[in-house]
Amino acid sequence: MKKKGITWRLTDVMKESDFDIFHKNIKSRLQDCLSSISNLTPEIKEKDFKKEIALFSKLLEESKRVCWFAELYSDTHINQDRSSYFTGQVKEIEILVHDIELILTSWLMGLKIKGMKRLDDANAKRLFKVMPELKFFFENLKKKRKFTLSEKIERIISRKDTYLKEPLLELYEMLLNDFRFEVKTTRTGKPKVINSEDELFVFIRSPNPDVRRSAYKSLLGEYKKNINKLYTIYQSLVRDWNDNFKIRKYPSPISFRNFENFVEDETVKTLTKVCTENRFIYQEYFKLKARELKQKKLRRYDIYAPIKKKEKKYTFKESKRKVLEVFKEFDLGFYKNARKIFDDNHIDYHPRKHKISGAYSLSINSKFTPYILLNYTGTTGAMLTMAHELGHGVHAMYSKKHSILVQDEPLPLAETASTFSEMLMFERLLDEINDKDEKKSLLFDRVAESFSTISRQNYFIKFELLAHELIPKGISAEELSNIYLKTQLEQFGNSVSMTNEFKYEWPYLSHIFWSPFYCYAYNFGDLLSLALYSIYKEEGTKFVKKFTKILAAGGSEKPSILLNKIGININSEKFWQGSFQIIQSWVNLIREMT
Repeated sequence: MKKKGITWRLTDVMKESDFDIFHKNIKSRLQDCLSSISNLTPEIKEKDFKKEIALFSKLLEESKRVCWFAELYSDTHINQDRSSYFTGQVKEIEILVHDIELILTSWLMGLKIKGMKRLDDANAKRLFKVMPELKFFFENLKKKRKFTLSEKIERIISRKDTYLKEPLLELYEMLLNDFRFEVKTTRTGKPKVINSEDELFVFIRSPNPDVRRSAYKSLLGEYKKNINKLYTIYQSLVRDWNDNFKIRKYPSPISFRNFENFVEDETVKTLTKVCTENRFIYQEYFKLKARELKQKKLRRYDIYAPIKKKEKKYTFKESKRKVLEVFKEFDLGFYKNARKIFDDNHIDYHPRKHKISGAYSLSINSKFTPYILLNYTGTTGAMLTMAHELGHGVHAMYSKKHSILVQDEPLPLAETASTFSEMLMFERLLDEINDKDEKKSLLFDRVAESFSTISRQNYFIKFELLAHELIPKGISAEELSNIYLKTQLEQFGNSVSMTNEFKYEWPYLSHIFWSPFYCYAYNFGDLLSLALYSIYKEEGTKFVKKFTKILAAGGSEKPSILLNKIGININSEKFWQGSFQIIQSWVNLIREMT
């Protein structure tokens, strides 16, 4: 019997039986829009221009409804025929949307398009002026012009991504979904078979060191066994990314991502430099943890080991209540938005077969409450993940007033509300706990989480930079694995002992497959949130309005300008260093307690 509340209510988006009707309707309307957009002229009246932009925006919203339904369904029905059918059908929609977007944005940039009269600067200025809410969108298009190829080439690239790149990524997920893990939970009994990585991570955080070792060996063993298949997929994606950045004449592979994120290369270099220099804070932490676990030196298997022998468990209902209480104390509007996600039954929380691992928040469009996927395991970390993903959902609800063209926040701000929400939850738990050992355990976990989202993500970026430099020159799967191990040895220094099997961990990093150089969004977001939380502690309720203003901006303003308004300079090493002082204070507290 299926447990009530385990799965989200997708019928709010559409019924499965209605998918073909929605698909046919939006496909027909997109084809009409393609013809309409192709008839744009520089002399178009302002009111007619606004209508064309409004029509495209509306169709974009409705297209997302069909496409994201397929995605949400697929993520909870992996390897099932209906799932494959939905994802296959929406590729037509994705192609049509991209074709319309390509013609429209190319025309708005003033590029030549066959059969259309080029938009000159004078008429562009006249037309853009009537839609001030899209000012940043139009400004960014001007900058993007120099990196944009001809409409014909862009169309070919779009089809290649849809019909080749995306199936390759789906193959990666299918391969991982077939992994089965065997963990020795007792010395003499049969190994326990685990069907998902999320369930496996309960054992990776086991209080028993032998179980942790067994869980890691099983995880890494699966990746090692499939390393050549995974490398074949990864190297194809890297080569594709590199060809793309070169033909567009971006300065470097990461510049391609930075431009899309509206941040300068120098900003990311500064962030990476400061994170690398502060790896010693975490090395000190690992030495303290070794002492707490009564080890001479911490093993890599043990970096997420719980300090308490028995970890406290929370039911989903308990975690939900605690998280919502914390949100309510921070701000009533913040709480109401989070509450609505629960009330609308838009959370799928139970780990199970045919469901992807991990957690995310997905906003379909402004008409629908965001959907959240969790794999809840009852731990404190699972509660913090709940707060994190709800933060994402709330962020989307604050920015939904904007046009869909500027609704989504740029990647560097994507983790702002989520990691801030996590900090709110952490501070509450820290205040509530009176038991010294339990408090110490929470601090150890918090620094471990900070390590995962800051230092670990920073070294993923450093690995990616090397991978994107060396794969096009020709290296093997084993050589790439050795490069990964080298970055990990630099990160841990002499604070952790690491076996060679960890060289095969890199394919586990799904972001490097799906979204190259995405990972700095995490250290950017976490460090930024620490800075924002510090301001909140100083200013109290006065800060809330500033914070929600950042969330409500969506993608309508450049991050550096938006943050500058509240006194944050993301190009300053001093700014980033200030956030590390907070992390150092946690480590200092641990030292005092051990």
